[in-house]
Amino acid sequence: MAPRFLFIVSGYPPLRTGGMELSCQRLATALARRGVGVVVLTLAAPDLPEDRIEAGVRVLRVITPWQVGPLWGVKYSLDVGMWMKRLEAEWDLALCFQLYLHSSVAVSIAGTLRKKIATRLANSGSGGDIEKMLAMRLGKKAVHHALRADALFPLSNDGARELHGWKVAPERLWRMPVFIDTVRFSPASSTPSPVFHYHGRFEKSKNLTGLIEAFALVHAAHPEARLQLVGDGGERAAIEEAARVSGAGESIAILPWTPHVEKHLGNVLCAVSASHSEGLSNALVEAMACGVPAIATDVSGTRDLLDPAGELGTADAVRGHGFMRARHGLIAPPGDVKAMAAAMRAMLEDAQLRPSLADGLDEHARERFSEGAAVSAFLNAAEAILAGRPSTPHERGFALDLFDGAEA
Repeated sequence: MAPRFLFIVSGYPPLRTGGMELSCQRLATALARRGVGVVVLTLAAPDLPEDRIEAGVRVLRVITPWQVGPLWGVKYSLDVGMWMKRLEAEWDLALCFQLYLHSSVAVSIAGTLRKKIATRLANSGSGGDIEKMLAMRLGKKAVHHALRADALFPLSNDGARELHGWKVAPERLWRMPVFIDTVRFSPASSTPSPVFHYHGRFEKSKNLTGLIEAFALVHAAHPEARLQLVGDGGERAAIEEAARVSGAGESIAILPWTPHVEKHLGNVLCAVSASHSEGLSNALVEAMACGVPAIATDVSGTRDLLDPAGELGTADAVRGHGFMRARHGLIAPPGDVKAMAAAMRAMLEDAQLRPSLADGLDEHARERFSEGAAVSAFLNAAEAILAGRPSTPHERGFALDLFDGAEA
């Protein structure tokens, strides 16, 4: 009999469109299609019912933290703990989709109930989950407690290294499956236009104002170039203002979020990401499945996607005009506007660059990020966690030398 799951996530579509929420929805609905029981516990939404079945998944929008002040996270965590107890009979394994204050509480509640608990590291490195928790009062203690979960799911090699730095043993780590709808996201037959594309949340960590600044430098020499930003979020006003004063405003399209974002990927030159921090970008995976290479900053998850064979190495010097060429894209240092602009110019000016980066890209994405393989891997991990079995190097899926010579 398959285990039953309780997924704990701060937001759940249709109200939130970030990678964490979409990953939760995709995994929950994929499990439900296979007859696996899933309950999603998330924030209350004024325009949606508290308790309803969505695509076979029971979604409880019942967490009601205080709206203002430092106690927001405390009330959030208390609500999570209360509902874990109320739902005790409906789950075998709980999974927090982000390492946050509630993760620490969830570990305690799971222990009291003699249940298993796992945590997904949604974002690592600068601006990541652990760094944000350390900035809180008693944050270090909360991190240590949260990391006592039965299993941890980092999204990338960088995330695994960060957890290992906190003395998390490798055998408690499992690769978190990321997958996409390979029917929706597939290569288009049209010839690419000189369009740079971004889709996702409009928030500071995505550094979209820096991306606009880089594009403005490119547009001065290539007026035919276009930049399209598809999404929504709290930084929309700042992004619109940055586009207005950039000098390239008419060539920058700021479009609302759509659940059919694949329609915007049909004829773009490449995907772009100027993020200061990431976990593993769903948006780049979706672009890859459409055969679209990327220009992205060298943050957690980028090399896992664009440099799958590990050819660049962690100590590689930045080459050429400030960016590196990986197998399926170009990588620039975070916050380096000139390097990002140079990479964009290279994509426009070198007629052979895009075809070489795109060669075999969609096949690679389909093989690595297929739903069937990902869901099977997750169920395998869940059954092992419930049985108390440690992960193997193959099940972790990280670089073979990731933990060589290190003590856990």
